[in-house]
Amino acid sequence: MSSTEAPVTETLTPAETAKILKVSESWLPERPTKYTKEIGETICGRLVEDESLRSICAEPGMPDVPTVSSWISNNGEFRDMYALAREFQAHCIADEVIELVDEVSTEWVEKVRANGRVVRGPARKNLPRYRLRIEVRHWVVDQLLARARQLSARTLFELPTAPDSEILQSPLNSSHIVKGHRND
Repeated sequence: MSSTEAPVTETLTPAETAKILKVSESWLPERPTKYTKEIGETICGRLVEDESLRSICAEPGMPDVPTVSSWISNNGEFRDMYALAREFQAHCIADEVIELVDEVSTEWVEKVRANGRVVRGPARKNLPRYRLRIEVRHWVVDQLLARARQLSARTLFELPTAPDSEILQSPLNSSHIVKGHRND
């Protein structure tokens, strides 16, 4: 073959490509489906370090998101640990908001007025960007805290389903209440 000729490349059929992919996929570790405390602690630890659940679950050897969701629903120990991790993550983001606000308030610029006088004032150029970053983080914190509290509350309090629950479902008329008791 001369130096001007292109090297010959081999084209694989779709069947050959599929066969190769199946072989290479066998080297990847299987995704766990059974909960272990070790995996639960790993997931929650990484959430606390501000990693997203999606990025954690995308890694080989980690469960997929639906599996983690199932663990949250069916495993009280993991649900409590997960809720605590999300709550801690929310507090870390709230701390980040404070740092952002402090960062904005320390940016000063010198401005020259029309009369030639130089004045120092806050830099307003980046305020919209900082405001957006702060608002997004506030929203994320609210969502994380609401979800964490919802997960924690699920195990602590559930509305009764017995016929006695009509008290919770029917509006109370204040004329029937005397010193906190119902007069039936």
